[in-house]
Amino acid sequence: MMQTLVKTTVLLPAHLLQKAKLRAVHEKTTVAAMIRESLADRLAPSSINAHTVVSDPLRHLGVFTCGIQTPYAKRSDLYEEHV
Repeated sequence: MMQTLVKTTVLLPAHLLQKAKLRAVHEKTTVAAMIRESLADRLAPSSINAHTVVSDPLRHLGVFTCGIQTPYAKRSDLYEEHV
């Protein structure tokens, strides 16, 4: 079964990308393959530190506020009153 690959943009320091390209040539692979392998290793269950808490980031929704109590139907109404 073939994996579905998704294209994305990652911002890297120029010197890091240059090192990655040189390593990829040396190892006869691609930078993309190196990134996929590194992410897979980093995200593997065995690599999670005992002190690392992996939680659902969506649980923070609504926790942080900017002091605006009234829900607005249109963004322009919010800007007119608060900006």
